[in-house]
Amino acid sequence: GLVDAGDTICEENQATRSVAGDGGLTTMGRYYEPAIAETFRAGSFADRIEVPVLLAGAWQDAQIGPGGLGLAENLVNSPFVKVVASNGSHADPWALETLVIWKDFLDIYVGGEQRPIPPLIAGFFPSLLDDALFKTTAPLPSRPLIEGTPEEQRAAFEAEPRIVYLFERGGDAAAPGAPIARHVHGSDDWLSETGDTVTFHLGDEGALSIEPTTATEASTAFALDESLATLDLLPEIDNPTTSVLFEADPPYEWYLEPDGSAAVFASAPLDTDLVWLGQAAANLWIRSTTDQADLSVTVSEIRPDGSEMYIQSGFLRAELRTPGPDATITDPDLRLLEADAAPLPVGEWVEASIPIELTGHIFRAGSQIRLSFHSPGGDRPIWTFDVDPVPDGATVDIGHDTARPSSFSFEIEPAVTGYPTDVPICGTRGQPCRD
Repeated sequence: GLVDAGDTICEENQATRSVAGDGGLTTMGRYYEPAIAETFRAGSFADRIEVPVLLAGAWQDAQIGPGGLGLAENLVNSPFVKVVASNGSHADPWALETLVIWKDFLDIYVGGEQRPIPPLIAGFFPSLLDDALFKTTAPLPSRPLIEGTPEEQRAAFEAEPRIVYLFERGGDAAAPGAPIARHVHGSDDWLSETGDTVTFHLGDEGALSIEPTTATEASTAFALDESLATLDLLPEIDNPTTSVLFEADPPYEWYLEPDGSAAVFASAPLDTDLVWLGQAAANLWIRSTTDQADLSVTVSEIRPDGSEMYIQSGFLRAELRTPGPDATITDPDLRLLEADAAPLPVGEWVEASIPIELTGHIFRAGSQIRLSFHSPGGDRPIWTFDVDPVPDGATVDIGHDTARPSSFSFEIEPAVTGYPTDVPICGTRGQPCRD
């Protein structure tokens, strides 16, 4: 209607709508098809963006995943990129901690100068937003006006840390579930500044240790369980668009996998704090009784009081296990191409790395790291999986001996300091908790 009325700007904007597509990409096919997918993938054209960008996302976002935050590395021709990353679900980038930064960003780069928040908005908007989305109360964060000319305001804004990491949102006992960070870390470098990596090795009897295994022949088996594919964390919610997922206390039902359907490993209580910030991977030796297996790993934290909190997941269709040319210990760089597909050799050991989504999480001394390997499903809020059927009784072995060592590696950031010494309440935003 606007175009018909002569709105030429709207008409020009429609030329960019081709990147949105018609939804068909979600069912495009079994393999990644670059001729189609590269027209949708933002990273393929991000270098053409030549304006300032504000990018916000959450590590546990089940709708688009935290991988969208990685777009920051592709915005090479943007004059200024600001990133806000936090724990939480799909709505967390709309919380007040991000919105006040967003408001200043628009003031400076669109409006030309920073302006005060109108008293009416400051007084009523927080309660309206929280009532609509979060069902809790969060104060309006303080973002004082920057003194000086518009040019000086812009310079001061750009002198702030370009990357803002919001840790442990929802973990304050005084306001449980509220989208408020217990710790804020600023950096000018995306993800790990140091490139440090920690590796834990899988061992006998469910052990997970910094020390490599010395066993000469050892493995742990689990049954492939297709029933997990249809199990989500909100089984009583019929409408997958419901905002209940964004509330302070979603009615999660996070159950342990059925007996025999998971291979579980846990570390001893940690001697020191570890701040996971970046990528991770479970680098495994596997042996399957079937030529195709869909695999998943759930990473969680067993806290000193015995409660367990979800951190992150990783997924692999085993026939697409071929690492890419830029593979590292924390990123197998899977290309998912049909040319890379290789059925599992039944009854033979092969290497397979499960990529684990980008994450920011503080492990404190006294907590344990837990890994659960199983068929996909059971740890996503409202999403289920389309897995390959497998024969009854199909199993996967995970090797953990000197000939077939399996491990879990994740990037850490020692520069993150000054956070509260006590653990947050169990069940921070986007991170279910169970006994």
